[in-house]
Amino acid sequence: MENLIEILKYTIPALVVFLTVYVMLRQYFQFEARAKELDFKTGNRNITLPLRLQAYERLTVLCDRISLPNLILRIRTGSMTADDLQVALQVAIQQEMDHNAAQQMYVSPELWQIISLAKNDAINTINQVAKQMPNGASGLDYSRELFRFLDEKGGTGLDKASLAIKKEVSLLL
Repeated sequence: MENLIEILKYTIPALVVFLTVYVMLRQYFQFEARAKELDFKTGNRNITLPLRLQAYERLTVLCDRISLPNLILRIRTGSMTADDLQVALQVAIQQEMDHNAAQQMYVSPELWQIISLAKNDAINTINQVAKQMPNGASGLDYSRELFRFLDEKGGTGLDKASLAIKKEVSLLL
């Protein structure tokens, strides 16, 4: 019995020291892992934030470039018919969207959907006004009718998309 007590005198303090060291080391390694993860996220954010801001800038330019008044002024020539202008506007919008499709990686899915809906709204407006035009109408008459329609309609989907872009950027900063 005396031997057992002697063994316990040495074993119990050793176990207490071992458990204390084990708990302290486990907490230390957990803290270090969290610190490394935080450093990684911070470094990742420092890399992606400029890319995301650039994507928002490009999408703002996209909304401006595919707005119908800007498109008409940029595309319409004096010799175009209404049909020619309708097709040219649709092609220009699609090309702009294709050119900026990669930007959807950096923005929320909701914002990309708003921009896609705004693009569809612009194309629907082009087609809706074209249906009202008489056969053989000139591109100038068609563009005047588009401007009139846009004035009556008020805001467009692209205006809402631009506001959504600004709102999402303000959440980042």
